[in-house]
Amino acid sequence: MYESLETHMNLLKYVIIRTFGLKQHKAGIRDMGIRIITGMAMVEPITQMILILARTTEMGEEKEDHNVIGSKGVGNPALWSRYIISSVKGGLRMKAFQVKIGEHIFDITLHSNLLSDWFDQDFNVIDERTDECCDMYIQIKDGYGHAFIDYEVEIDHKDGKINYKRADYLIEVDSGFQQAVIHVHDWLALKHALMNLYSSFLVHHQWGLLIHSSCVLENEKGHIFAGHSGSGKSTAAMLSTPRMLLSDEATIVKISSNGAMIYNSPFRSDIAAEQKEGIFRLYSIQILHQAVKNEKLPVAKADAVIKLMDKIFYWPYSPVETKMIMNLLIMLVRNVQVNELYFQKNNTFWELIS
Repeated sequence: MYESLETHMNLLKYVIIRTFGLKQHKAGIRDMGIRIITGMAMVEPITQMILILARTTEMGEEKEDHNVIGSKGVGNPALWSRYIISSVKGGLRMKAFQVKIGEHIFDITLHSNLLSDWFDQDFNVIDERTDECCDMYIQIKDGYGHAFIDYEVEIDHKDGKINYKRADYLIEVDSGFQQAVIHVHDWLALKHALMNLYSSFLVHHQWGLLIHSSCVLENEKGHIFAGHSGSGKSTAAMLSTPRMLLSDEATIVKISSNGAMIYNSPFRSDIAAEQKEGIFRLYSIQILHQAVKNEKLPVAKADAVIKLMDKIFYWPYSPVETKMIMNLLIMLVRNVQVNELYFQKNNTFWELIS
């Protein structure tokens, strides 16, 4: 009973903070594991207060839109009140937490009891939600669409909003990439949707790229293994044991005129992520080809840009964004050596890299 009362009080604080855009300075307020237990006499008055406050703020919003991204940013009253009303009425368990991807912090509100284990397994979940300004606020809801069909993504960009739509997920994000709502069918859809969103976020801020590759760390130096499907990215990663694996599917690369840096990636295919913190310099990119003998051939910079274009995870919605991607790729190959690596299916190819 007392636990239920406490969670409702926390939810009331949460509504007030979100509704009026108040700064959240105390960890005790930010760290709210919101669990709704309805139907108990002691909590009913508080439940009614929450509903009244949420509905009151919603009435003041001029625009009712099925697209829950509002024009007023994180403090949009209608956005938050709709979530609060559905949570109190339906007994939905919301899980609020933060994750760190690369050097970015994302504030996640998960409207699902089924998807949280994936975050716990592969993501760097922050133990205590911080007061530090987040890079993006993300709502995640399940029950959307149907199972994976193909990789085709429809993009709609208008009225300051961008929608990425696939059979098994829908992303609604404001054009400043500050807040987003992701609707998914299952955990696979969620992984792909987050890769879509994060890649677009990186390009929007001209920070870097998400590259379809595995990445191995040797003596604190990073080496990317890229290639078409079936070329051996996962094979090269597994043959690199006991070296540290930073990614086996999608490598996070920060690109600047001073070089390229890499981070541990939570976007995994077969090999679970190790929680290794840090930033490491990228020393080489190897474009893989399975062969009967090991051979490494340097690639000219102009050719390297062309060869890497289809290795980038990106969903361009405008010519401006496509130009950003090209500029980032050009900067990458100017600072990092790209090679064609023909390799046997054993670990001897490392003799050509080390």
